[in-house]
Amino acid sequence: MKFLKKRSNAVLIAVAVAILATVLGVYGSLTRLSRDIERLFYDGVYLEEEGYTQPSINSQLEIQANAALNLASIMRDYPELDAQTDRLLSTRDDLLNSKFITGKAMHSNNMQSAFYSLLRASKSAELSERELTAAKRYFETFSDSQTFVARNAGPNYNVKVSGLRHETGFPASLISYVIPVTGPEAFFPNSYPKDTYPDPDFVFP
Repeated sequence: MKFLKKRSNAVLIAVAVAILATVLGVYGSLTRLSRDIERLFYDGVYLEEEGYTQPSINSQLEIQANAALNLASIMRDYPELDAQTDRLLSTRDDLLNSKFITGKAMHSNNMQSAFYSLLRASKSAELSERELTAAKRYFETFSDSQTFVARNAGPNYNVKVSGLRHETGFPASLISYVIPVTGPEAFFPNSYPKDTYPDPDFVFP
């Protein structure tokens, strides 16, 4: 208790408490702001000029996941396609189970590769006319959703991410000496990697 009775020591403690409270307050504010931005990944970005909320990246990933499941349900009837079908379903599960946005980006890339690999492999199978029609529909749904994310939802979301990082860069770097601060996660998918995107006539007549 003698330590606290000395005025200089009491002042030091008060300053330390004030600094700690400030750091924790800034950390809490930055964390809330990051969560607000990441919420846009799931809810969609509001476009002021257009006056509406854009479909979210996550909703588009769910559309792609459903298209992948539907495609796999067709190909399950062909044992020679089991390896490619299993890979597609596995990457789909990884995407849906991922809790992080960067993880979802990685797994969506893997699912995309598996989706097109399965379609390529299916060219060697004797699909019925009905199966070809359904596969083409799932392909169009999948690729249209990818295009939307690449051209619209992804860039608009990432602009929000980079904007917050720019605005909060100094306080975030300052308090990182005490508490590590991670900003909102960006989403960078491979829209059309050259090694996986199919030729227009790769399956469909």
